[in-house]
Amino acid sequence: GENEDGLPGEGKTVQAALSASELDKFQTEIYLLALRELGYETKPSVTLTLPEHYEALASGKMDFWTDGRFCVKGSLRGCTDDHQNYLSNVNEGSQGAQRVGYLAERGALQGYLIDKKSADEHNITNISDFKKPEIASLFDGNGDGKADMVGCPQNGPVTTCQQTIDHHMDAYELIGSINVIHGNYNAAMQDIVARYQQGKPVFFYTWTPNWTVAKLRPGKDVIWLEVPFGTLPGPGGIDPVEELVGCANDPCLLGFPANDIRPVANMQFMRENSNVRRLFQSLTIPEQDISDQQAKMLDGENSDVDISRHAKEWIQANQAEFDTLLQEALEKRTTMRTSRSPNS
Repeated sequence: GENEDGLPGEGKTVQAALSASELDKFQTEIYLLALRELGYETKPSVTLTLPEHYEALASGKMDFWTDGRFCVKGSLRGCTDDHQNYLSNVNEGSQGAQRVGYLAERGALQGYLIDKKSADEHNITNISDFKKPEIASLFDGNGDGKADMVGCPQNGPVTTCQQTIDHHMDAYELIGSINVIHGNYNAAMQDIVARYQQGKPVFFYTWTPNWTVAKLRPGKDVIWLEVPFGTLPGPGGIDPVEELVGCANDPCLLGFPANDIRPVANMQFMRENSNVRRLFQSLTIPEQDISDQQAKMLDGENSDVDISRHAKEWIQANQAEFDTLLQEALEKRTTMRTSRSPNS
């Protein structure tokens, strides 16, 4: 039979899917390194588009993916959930894919931010404060009296992000007060970082995880602005986020729904590999660590070798917790085995 001291993954292979952006490569690498420690052989990951992920996971072509985005559990209103729909569409009975654990609980946020210095000096906490001409003029770069705000990345058709921001400008009566700049987001945000370093006021939209919140940290460099009330262009609602670092109020109403980042895995793979299930239920990576790694990639450390090194460095920095997770993933298996032994 199986070698008593053998690792649960011996003789088994595991394969991960990656997002089209490949910005989940670092997180995935951490999961793969953990799986290797459990004895699994890991195959090279495959990049897929969003609907493809769920089809590949359900059919067992892929074993897991780390970047599922789901509405935070217990959202009062129906936050619209693309990933949940994809998941429901591919699941049939005991076949399909399932969410396992939380890579980063509430790790995917979106909102409006300004520099902390301006916020403190002028008592700005809410985007509706920009209705005051003296507030708007602080952030006015071209002298038209309107505040300039970096909006969404845009290199094609109008995105949901853009529709939401346009809807907010209308709903909060800010069209005459804010000039939204949609376009080359990374370039615009690098200008924002430079402006901030010169001590100038800055105003921008961002999401997490993202390099922007590594270069401009909420609570230290910038603050999240609240919105006067939750409203979206389509169906779905917005709930305030609790204990958000860098927001004037708790809970904090950001204007966009908060999402959990959750691994999704093939159901059968999870049934057959309870050690992996236990690992996935406990392994988490702070959103700020993911944003910090994206900042390193932006600064040129973006090769596969770099990303693999970042993952190993993250594990070293969290070695004690990492070893405990692996120990716990392995432990239950030995206790179950002992309890089944007829001589116990």
